[in-house]
Amino acid sequence: MDPEFKIQNLQPRNIGYNRSKVAPDIYEYLNSYFRPHNQALYELIGMRYDW
Repeated sequence: MDPEFKIQNLQPRNIGYNRSKVAPDIYEYLNSYFRPHNQALYELIGMRYDW
């Protein structure tokens, strides 16, 4: 890695402006679905990411 490297343009890119609200039950469904997969990942890497 070059410690002297400077990023010229830090403007956000590819940002969608068509976002809509997601219902809380959708979040709960997704959390429930991914919970065992996330748990397996945490055990594999020995770290937790409680997003």
